[in-house]
Amino acid sequence: MKDFVYATNRASAAEICTHLTACDAHFSPPLSDRVVLADYAEKLWAKAERFEAWNDRRLVGLVAMYCNDDDHKTAYISNVSVDPGLVRRSVARRLMQAAVEKAHMLGFAWLSLEVDERAQAAFALYSTMGFATIERTGRMITMGRIPKGRQE
Repeated sequence: MKDFVYATNRASAAEICTHLTACDAHFSPPLSDRVVLADYAEKLWAKAERFEAWNDRRLVGLVAMYCNDDDHKTAYISNVSVDPGLVRRSVARRLMQAAVEKAHMLGFAWLSLEVDERAQAAFALYSTMGFATIERTGRMITMGRIPKGRQE
């Protein structure tokens, strides 16, 4: 297995869909319980900033962030996924850091994401990266973070 290649906005909608399908069962709850994967992949391809990890020409890690809330200067991280066979290799951390840096560069004052309380590894990652719990609604936890350099 070769090293990972990191890129931005390189994957096609089909490659995103293939990746999300491979990761589906490892979301809590499965992503396909909440969205139609092909439609979601198309939306991410068309509207999100994507931070990608590639291995052997295959998309193996993806963080997708919407940077379209100019009124509130909030960037929203919609997806964080890593191929199940490659977890615990800092892929998600590196992709998340790229997203945080991009949000800062674009002038966003706040980053937000949602995580299911059952996704303990994801919650732990976000917490170590400076995200804090803002709100709980049922099993969903909304977390927020001020991008580096924006703390008062």
